[in-house]
Amino acid sequence: MTYIVKPYDQALQRILDEGVHKENRTGVDTIAVFGIQSRYRIDEYFPILTGRKVWPRAIFAELLWFLSGSTQNKDLQDIGSNIWTPWVDAEFEEKHSFEEGELGPVYGFQLRHFGADYKTVTRLQREIQKTQKRLDEESKRDDEFLDSSSWDHHCVLPSSSIRTRLSNLKKQLLSSVGGFDQMEYMLTRIREKPDCRRILFSLWNPAQLKEQRLPPCHFAFQIFIHEDKMSGMLTQRSCDFPVGVPANIQFYSALIYMLAQQTGYTPYEFIHSTADSHIYVNQIDAVKEYLDREKPDSPKLNLKKASDIYSYSMDDFDVIDYNPLDKISIPVAV
Repeated sequence: MTYIVKPYDQALQRILDEGVHKENRTGVDTIAVFGIQSRYRIDEYFPILTGRKVWPRAIFAELLWFLSGSTQNKDLQDIGSNIWTPWVDAEFEEKHSFEEGELGPVYGFQLRHFGADYKTVTRLQREIQKTQKRLDEESKRDDEFLDSSSWDHHCVLPSSSIRTRLSNLKKQLLSSVGGFDQMEYMLTRIREKPDCRRILFSLWNPAQLKEQRLPPCHFAFQIFIHEDKMSGMLTQRSCDFPVGVPANIQFYSALIYMLAQQTGYTPYEFIHSTADSHIYVNQIDAVKEYLDREKPDSPKLNLKKASDIYSYSMDDFDVIDYNPLDKISIPVAV
């Protein structure tokens, strides 16, 4: 039997056994342990829960959304995930003059645009999307024009000016206006200085917490490379162990796979350091049911290589031999 998520089960049991009663902002109390570290070997098998059914594709979608830098819930829904939909809030949007579905400068923004003005960047992103759409439409007209008998090589194609505008907008976004791109920094460090102890990103930006629908729970991630092996450690401030933590484990293990694939290393270990590690009191019965189950073997992940870290699609993630037990309904505190 090969079941690699046992450290997660042990952490759940520890919270049940040792957790102290805590109140919190949601209005649903928790039992919590402060400070747990769990380690998962991911070189052969992949850490997705098998003791109850979960939906891995929704987490892969969130990872792609994160890497894109988007903070618009509709972008996430378009690639197949509703994970953030419960946090969409019209009152929050109105308070900050955000568009419908905007979540503020949350995870992806801090990864790709740390330190930038949120509204400036989102305005540029929207303009890029609109311009790209116009370019796609005009490109079709170009093809018709090129096929026509009126084509002359001295003619300027209708899409030329739009293409130039799109290029200029993207340059603006890549300049200081777009803030600091932590993912590019991490990739450069891995390629140029793999023994560096600064291969990390931080998503915690106190200056923008008030603009965020939910401040980052998982906020710091660091890479460690030895010989041909790549490991990663996530530090997380607030950890809903029954619902959120399995997603975090999968999310960052998949990110290690992607980073390793793009830079020529082999995924080895995911380490998860959790601060306020909690179970909500209305989740306790479900947790006990889960822990009582005999767990099937862990699956494997076959990841097709993309041209760069930002070009992966949902079709590139293939979870092999995933045979989970039945679903257990567990409430989520928003």
